[in-house]
Amino acid sequence: MTAAERFAAWTRSLSLQAIPPEVVAADARADIAARWPLRVAHFELDEPDLALYSERTGGEVAHLTLTRFAVEALRSDAAGFGLDEIELENPDVFVDRDWLFDPGFARGDEEMPKAESRTPALRIARLAIDSGHFRIRSPQGPIESAIRIEILQFDTAPGHTFPISIALEIGEGGASLDGRLGIFPPTFDGELAWRRLRVPPYMALAAPAIVPWLASCDAEGRVELSFHSEESARLAFRGESRLSDLAFRQPETGELALEAKQIAIQIRDAVLPLTAGQPQHLDLESVSIAKPKVVFTNPPDALHELLASFSKAPATDEPTAQERAASKAAPPTATANESPAVEPQSSSAVDIQIDTLKISDGELVFVDRSVTPRHETRVHNFRLNAADLKSPPAGAARLDMAGVIQRKGSFEIQGKLPGGNGSLRVKVRRLDLAGYEGFARKAGLHVDSGDASLDSKIEIRDGNVAANNDLLLHDLRLDSTNPGAFTATFGISLDVALALLRGPRGDIELALPITIGKGGAGVGIASVIRSALQEALKGALTAPLKIVGGLLPRGSQPASLEPIEFEPGAVELSASARKRIAPLVDLLKDRPELGFTLSGQSAPVDERGLALAVLQDRAVAGEGLPALQGAGFFARRRLASALRERAEGGEGRLDADDEALLARYADVQQVPTQRYDALATARAQTVASALSAAGAPQGALTIGPPETADTPGVVVELALRAPDQPTPSE
Repeated sequence: MTAAERFAAWTRSLSLQAIPPEVVAADARADIAARWPLRVAHFELDEPDLALYSERTGGEVAHLTLTRFAVEALRSDAAGFGLDEIELENPDVFVDRDWLFDPGFARGDEEMPKAESRTPALRIARLAIDSGHFRIRSPQGPIESAIRIEILQFDTAPGHTFPISIALEIGEGGASLDGRLGIFPPTFDGELAWRRLRVPPYMALAAPAIVPWLASCDAEGRVELSFHSEESARLAFRGESRLSDLAFRQPETGELALEAKQIAIQIRDAVLPLTAGQPQHLDLESVSIAKPKVVFTNPPDALHELLASFSKAPATDEPTAQERAASKAAPPTATANESPAVEPQSSSAVDIQIDTLKISDGELVFVDRSVTPRHETRVHNFRLNAADLKSPPAGAARLDMAGVIQRKGSFEIQGKLPGGNGSLRVKVRRLDLAGYEGFARKAGLHVDSGDASLDSKIEIRDGNVAANNDLLLHDLRLDSTNPGAFTATFGISLDVALALLRGPRGDIELALPITIGKGGAGVGIASVIRSALQEALKGALTAPLKIVGGLLPRGSQPASLEPIEFEPGAVELSASARKRIAPLVDLLKDRPELGFTLSGQSAPVDERGLALAVLQDRAVAGEGLPALQGAGFFARRRLASALRERAEGGEGRLDADDEALLARYADVQQVPTQRYDALATARAQTVASALSAAGAPQGALTIGPPETADTPGVVVELALRAPDQPTPSE
């Protein structure tokens, strides 16, 4: 039961217990008052000392001491009970907070007796306390104040109201309540004002768990109050409130949770029901917060604990009579094989409307202790302007916020979310990634440099969220603490992946579309970026440029890293192979850090040509051809002459019989491994020369070691560019 509900229970019980029912129930008692009227001109008690004890616990719950108690013109007759004046000199009162907020305090431990229909009559012309001392004992220590009370024409007649004035002085601050109060039924219309008020003493009444957290506060304000128990027992108020130098800190560590230089609230209309299940209404003209500072932590720490403390309700020592009766009437507890029924908890709906919300010169601090080193992000100059905020459903007709992240980053969020549906535009600029080293280490990376920018368009409809995000990474320099893991995941090394993705200005652009259905789990940005990289780089071992073809300048032909094929035994580019050169050069020009490693390949089909080359070299050297069955002296001379002519670029014609004999020589000629390697290297040099002639940048090409394969050609592999290294053609 909340404090408001307990107050409502107290007001209902007050009308029944102000005078015991046995006093007013019997007509015989009224006859006695009529037959023997009582008149007391003056009654006085010196130094009275009254104490009230709890029937349940036996402990003292209230204590009143006075220097003097006096009553003037007391009378009792058929018309009722009345007096002209009550005087309390130097009253000293203390009340136990737990007893005050015990829901059974107004009725005792047993059921309240039903009152008779007759309303007791009590009239007091004036009740005044000029210099009272009031104390409330709480777990956090006593709350002390000076109190002044003046009541005129007090009367319990139904519908009658009378003026009441209460003033409290606490240190340099104070509060006052002025208005008209009614007893039957309980009503009040008036004004509550406060100045230089230290909030902790009053928070101790409604939310004692907050008091240790509140390091400082200076409150002032004025509201018009209206309470009518016959109107669903609700409290209505309007006015203004201002809090200055507000700060909440963790009691044990002193860690700041939140603070604000000033909070100003203009209340148009607010309704606080005093019975459970009734809707709450809060209509604010404006909320202005100057220089707030909020500290968010992971794992949750001070702020999380503070918010949890706000929801803690005061606990009672023992169950009340009604609670015990309900427990006796409850069905038996479920057995081990049964699931007990869980009754839904009723909660009051809160209808909130704020015309304008303004936050200026704020600071947000995000501290993450789950990574090493500990990460901390600060948002400076945070501002927020929102119009027509409503809940439920949560929404705003206009939303505009911005701030500076760390030293050079910034963000802006603008949009409209009326009724919780609408669109937002989120822009993040120049977020320094080097400051997030702790998160990078957790992912097996080290950030040397780089910053990020994000442009996000978010659409929210009926709980479904669709976001199109364009992420730009500028001058990103990463090292992997486990290079093999990155290569196993993406198919290429981290350095090559970054070079492949970087544009001419050193930027990496990634598209990150995110869709979250109603009730769906959120998607972490780390997993989104990882998926985007995998999509951009998948297949990198075979044909990665098929995936990133869209990164090339518009109008360019798509580049391919498939091997450039050669004719068997040849070192010259074929016509189809030459068409592969220009797209590769375009890629090198568009990716300034990217280079190619060219590895020539020889194949078994190259053996005939290489064997003929060996025979040709023998002929040029004058070594002649070796003896072969069926090859006479003159036949060998004809073959040697033709091979020498061909070596000089001539035709070197042979008839069919001699060509067949030359083929037989090629079949039996042994080809050294060096011949295969030299052919593969010559092919790689041919491709390098063609790329350089087409405009390949300086240092972008490297000749790799020769390889053997099933088909002859040149393999083009992605590599990092070596700026100071000359191209192979030089």
